[in-house]
Amino acid sequence: MEKKYEILKDTKIKFLGREVYRIRALKDFSDVKKGDIGGYVESEKNLSQEGDCWIYGKAVACDNSEVCDNAVVYGNSIARDNSKICDYAIVKNHAIVCDYAIVKDYAVVGHAIVCGYGVVGGDSKVCDKLTN
Repeated sequence: MEKKYEILKDTKIKFLGREVYRIRALKDFSDVKKGDIGGYVESEKNLSQEGDCWIYGKAVACDNSEVCDNAVVYGNSIARDNSKICDYAIVKNHAIVCDYAIVKDYAVVGHAIVCGYGVVGGDSKVCDKLTN
């Protein structure tokens, strides 16, 4: 399998007591172009090398969280603990997905926290009135 991104080990920052690193696209996919700088991951387990999933800007995925399939995380959002963001889900606008929570299908989470064993799926939107 050809990798779609690399972890830039020289771009680490401290986040919640751990080191996270910027990612850089190694090829074009979706709206990401080769060379684009993405958000932060703690390790390669946080962002799948398959599909069109991506972490943008200052968003972070750490611990055992996983962003996969065609899901995207952006807008200073955080995926942490054992959470999973998958399918075509969008996590944006300072959202937090933590614990064992799952955001899946075509769900959108913005300016909200999904935690515990919560699942947001289908065509659901969990957003404040400003981020519909």
